Amino acid sequence: MPAYRFRWDEFDDETVRALARQRSTDAIRSDDEAREFLAHSVKRPREEFVREHLDVLRETWLGHEDRVRHSVIERLVEAGVGPKSFVPESSRAQVLFLRSTRNCVSLRRAILDAMIRFGDADADDDDDGVLRRFASFDPEEQPCDARTPYAFQREAWQRLDAHLVDVATGGRFQGLLVMPTGSGKTYTSVRWVVENVVDRGGRVLWIAHQQELLNQAAAEFHRLVGLATSQTKVRVRVVSAAHCAAHQIDPSDDVVVASIHVLARRPETIRALLEDERLFVIIDEAHHAPAKSYKDLISELEAKGRFRLLGITATPTRTAERERPDLARLFGGRILHQVEIRTLIDQRILATPHLVTVKTGTAADAELTDVDRREFLRFHQMTEHVRQMLAEHEGRNACILGHYLDNRDKYGPTLVFALDVTHAARLADRFHRDAVRAEYVASYRPLAIGGHETSNDEVLRAFRAGELDVLFNVQMLTEGVDLPAVKTVFLARPTTSEILVRQMIGRALRGVAAGGTEIAYIVSFEDHWAEFTEWQEPMALVPDIVEVSVIEDAPPDVGAPPQPDDELSPEDAALWREAMEGDAGEFELSASEARRAQLDARHLGRVYSPAAFEAVPEGRLVLEDLRGDEPNVLPIVVYPHQLPFWEEYRRRLALLLDREVTDDELEALGELVFADCDDPLPSRASRSVLGRFVVDEGGPVTWHGVAQRKECDPSAIAAEIMAKDLGPASQTKLLSERYGALARAIYSTEREFRAAVATALDSLLHPKEHDRRVPTVPVFEPRPSNAPAPGPAHDLAAIFGFVLQRAREILALDAPPPFEGSVEFTRGVVKGFAGDARFEPTTPKGTGRIRVNRLYDSPDVPEVVIAFVLWHEYLHLYLKAGHTPEFRRLERTWPGKLDADRFLDGLSERFGIEYRAV
Repeated sequence: MPAYRFRWDEFDDETVRALARQRSTDAIRSDDEAREFLAHSVKRPREEFVREHLDVLRETWLGHEDRVRHSVIERLVEAGVGPKSFVPESSRAQVLFLRSTRNCVSLRRAILDAMIRFGDADADDDDDGVLRRFASFDPEEQPCDARTPYAFQREAWQRLDAHLVDVATGGRFQGLLVMPTGSGKTYTSVRWVVENVVDRGGRVLWIAHQQELLNQAAAEFHRLVGLATSQTKVRVRVVSAAHCAAHQIDPSDDVVVASIHVLARRPETIRALLEDERLFVIIDEAHHAPAKSYKDLISELEAKGRFRLLGITATPTRTAERERPDLARLFGGRILHQVEIRTLIDQRILATPHLVTVKTGTAADAELTDVDRREFLRFHQMTEHVRQMLAEHEGRNACILGHYLDNRDKYGPTLVFALDVTHAARLADRFHRDAVRAEYVASYRPLAIGGHETSNDEVLRAFRAGELDVLFNVQMLTEGVDLPAVKTVFLARPTTSEILVRQMIGRALRGVAAGGTEIAYIVSFEDHWAEFTEWQEPMALVPDIVEVSVIEDAPPDVGAPPQPDDELSPEDAALWREAMEGDAGEFELSASEARRAQLDARHLGRVYSPAAFEAVPEGRLVLEDLRGDEPNVLPIVVYPHQLPFWEEYRRRLALLLDREVTDDELEALGELVFADCDDPLPSRASRSVLGRFVVDEGGPVTWHGVAQRKECDPSAIAAEIMAKDLGPASQTKLLSERYGALARAIYSTEREFRAAVATALDSLLHPKEHDRRVPTVPVFEPRPSNAPAPGPAHDLAAIFGFVLQRAREILALDAPPPFEGSVEFTRGVVKGFAGDARFEPTTPKGTGRIRVNRLYDSPDVPEVVIAFVLWHEYLHLYLKAGHTPEFRRLERTWPGKLDADRFLDGLSERFGIEYRAV
């Protein structure tokens, strides 16, 4: 397709003159000079341009152009934006309508769309983000799509083909296609629909809830329409507040890409569309389908008796727990095909994401005006005032530069998403002055980096050629532009948009097999938001990405002295003091302790949100040495999984009070007692100090518990809800009561807290669907009477050798599968698990540590059962995944699995071991 060309020739002199004078630092002496300046500096306007020059465009340009003004207002009324629900007729009334319409996304996009069409030199597509709202194609004249599909995409097409065949005689085509971020789910879906629906004379209604998704889908239809070879013409129409209005949908349109919000306001349009027997409906980001607007549309489908519905999503589990039955029902309880993100990482199609969180220390909402607050509360977006404040914050910009300079060698080619054009230009200039090869792309160029005038095309060419290290942009490079060398993305702009976060991080996720990199660094610059906390952690919007990521922002060591960066604000410190009142006095966390707990809680919570409380201390052991003039108090923080080990350690220390105890004996005792403790382990120093204090002084060791912990622990609340069989109203009341100081310290909003409880409830109801790691629960003395006879009885290394040989056959490998690590029984009997596998995401597959419960080292336990447990745990290392469908499939191939399941289930019932048969 030819490139889009924008010209300022059609715009009136007064508008051009006003725009040029606002943008130029030099004097503009004539209209020709103004037009030449705009033609050179603004190749094509974008939303950022409209935002900065809204008054001129609204008052001057639209004031002159009656036809364009009427079109813009019609679009706003269609979107439900503006002071009236009808288009005013007089010119004066229309001007007043625009003047009183708030500066919102819909207004800016409507004006931008009008500008693009007004200045369109060719009325054709643009390869840089400007998309036609309606297009008619002759498939034979379209260029071939050069992309080569991957095997997982071909498999998805085969599964969709098979379902289409199954329902060919009148059944319902209904189900979900689940593909992760970066896997090309839009391309996969659009190509299949073009070849199997459009090419066969069918009609497509593609529905999404955000503008970015509509543009992405429409662009794919434009690229792939050439595959509809049996058709002579294919018409593609985009319907949204920024494109066509709903009433413009024509019966001859073959593809309608539409906003659910626009359709929901026009029920008569939906009914007319659904009358077409050829219609095939696709819902993008289908985990939003339980919303009323989608459910109403699907109900209309059901009423017609014709049902061809495909939902596509990366995260079906993002749906709230209470809405999951609705989601399943809407798509027939059927996942037609699912691609696991871990599979694509293992295949090196996607890079392994490494997440780095950088706290900027910027109080983002410290100086909000009433206007700012209204914009946040009503429309979930920043005002120009807030954006400008953050963009001009010297400390924040210095933080971004400093972090890059400290890590430039490992970060490689870096793409930075800035707040606005001015921010991108300012940062690029600052990086350039620190000897970093940096540039920016934007809708206009307010600053020439290093005094060198250039264009977006030249900048992109230089970045691809390796002549630039860092490329800044606003929102131009979230999709469409091929930048395979990007290894790192900096998220330097706050957002609450899941789609935008996925698009930004997706720029670095291309793996080696796809021409990208092995590791993708995702660096999130997070400001402090005291009032609007939902803006604080953008990566919380994509938990599926976080779950497979390596977290690199490690918290400081427990017991380390507080560093300046670790100091909490007075408000946070007060919050923790309020939350940590214990049963033996007030439990006050130091700044470093609180900081660690907050960081740990966030990291754990991203994987399994109720587990965030596992990072909150259960309490602390306090040693009080009263021998000197001033009492010396030493607190030792204790985490929940450590508590039974500390209790046993103190019990055994009490048995040594009648004799001298050497340091080596204390060390050996600590190693023995804590041998099976999960990470993080108590430090040797803390064990030694407490041990020496007890055996030498017999001094008091008091326990200070966190009294509020249990009452706001999501897992404990979930168990309480089930035990009391609480209904929705009672649950709501209970959660509101429990969202106290401690809960607020871990979950920044009550919504997050409620979601954690919902997840915990779901894990109790459907334990096989959750991969929560069960903590090791030690059993010291005496050994349970109902347990198998004690060993030793089994050669674990020999059994594991047999497992690897059998694995070679099952996995169809030429050699034994890889393994590097350790295989061992636990030091003592534990109740937490039958077997346990630990691995790091960055290590090669087959690398890690496998432990088997010492309880099984018994003559009463057959070796075939031990072998099955080892096979189960080795699969975790080999696949580097939890209980995924692929894991379960391979697990079932083990000979004797059912017998082993029965044996392990019986032992679990007798002894309370955590074991889940499938």
